[in-house]
Amino acid sequence: MYIDTAYIASLRSKGVKKAEEQSKESDVSELITNLRDIKKEEQDLLSKRNELQSIELKLRNQAIVEFGEKKNTIE
Repeated sequence: MYIDTAYIASLRSKGVKKAEEQSKESDVSELITNLRDIKKEEQDLLSKRNELQSIELKLRNQAIVEFGEKKNTIE
């Protein structure tokens, strides 16, 4: 029984190419998932930043009111 080495090499080559394609597809899918996760984290961070800015503004306003009241009582 004679097995053509060129045929075996061809099958191996096709197998390697198919494995490489599947690997690339898997990598692309993983990258897309990672990108979605990053975008979600970015939105969460933006939301937290906005919340902190709101708190900062309230504290500044409260400090201005309290400082203004103290200033008025001293004078």
